[in-house]
Amino acid sequence: MRMTKQALKKATRLLVPSQTTRDDLIELYKVNPDRVVVVPFAADTTLYRPYTQQEAAPVLQKYRLGTNFFLVVGRLEKKKNITTLIRAFELFKSRRGIGDPFELVFAGEPGYGYEKMKPYFDLSSVKSHIRQLGFIPDEDLAPLMSQATAYLFPSWYEGFGIPSLEAMASGTPVLASSIAVHKEVIVDAGMFIPPGESEAWAQAMAEIVHNTVLRTDLITKGKERVKNFSWEKTAQQTWDVLRNLV
Repeated sequence: MRMTKQALKKATRLLVPSQTTRDDLIELYKVNPDRVVVVPFAADTTLYRPYTQQEAAPVLQKYRLGTNFFLVVGRLEKKKNITTLIRAFELFKSRRGIGDPFELVFAGEPGYGYEKMKPYFDLSSVKSHIRQLGFIPDEDLAPLMSQATAYLFPSWYEGFGIPSLEAMASGTPVLASSIAVHKEVIVDAGMFIPPGESEAWAQAMAEIVHNTVLRTDLITKGKERVKNFSWEKTAQQTWDVLRNLV
């Protein structure tokens, strides 16, 4: 913490990926607002795009996945709110009946706090339908993202949330926690759910499965929203900040 404060105090400019992060820095560390510049991240839209089932089939086979699954990407750590999602998926499955094919798929390695959430995986009533795939390279993750029924992003906190852009670029609906940064990045191109409410998450999962009008609307809005971000813009904005310091 002390090193962080010293670094923030010495920096001539601070580049952050979102207005939410900027506000947090100013409030928590009393940083001069004039020194904090928002430079949004982006997604690789040449890789993250809609894939046909035929294109994605080899990757689905590699990870032994069907076409009915919810995807979660990122380290399995406390801030990601994994336990709420597991409880929500249990509720979702309990209302689907015997033989329901839906799976909850996690792509990411264990992180901080995983030892406390591991029992939720091991003791879940639907553990046979919960998959932990570990780290997945982008060349595999992109086709999986495009084939997911929805991308789930239940975090308690994020600084930006690149996977939401990757999902939108892939033509996959986003279900995200109703935290400030998600609303800033996703705007109207996703469903927002209170992060701690398992029942609300279960209902949102069911709705995105059954409501084809909503699903189509979110996919369309997502493809438009992601056009506002590019790594070229990020690079140019970063260069502009650096050039003005000379």
